[in-house]
Amino acid sequence: MNLSQAVPEAEEIQRLETKISKLEGEIRSLKSDTRSLKNQVDDVGVILVFFAFFCALWAQNTGRNPWLWFFLGLFFHIITGFVLLYKNSSDKKDNTSAGSTRKVEIE
Repeated sequence: MNLSQAVPEAEEIQRLETKISKLEGEIRSLKSDTRSLKNQVDDVGVILVFFAFFCALWAQNTGRNPWLWFFLGLFFHIITGFVLLYKNSSDKKDNTSAGSTRKVEIE
């Protein structure tokens, strides 16, 4: 091996070592991002389960099927939230109109 070949090989080795260091840094960064994303997904999962329990409790208190509302809240949480708000306001309107009818009957 002559001297002219040794210099390009040394430069190539240095370039590859630099590239390996950059790749290792990117791997560390991706691992950190993955851990952060996993924690966020875990948090969202816990929130969804609490929302599903809330839907079931609301259903039980209003005479509806709690199991149905639990699973609706768990799998279709956004739509179920809007439906729950609509049904709750409808129930309140029905209760207030029934209450005003009772007043008329008492008088």
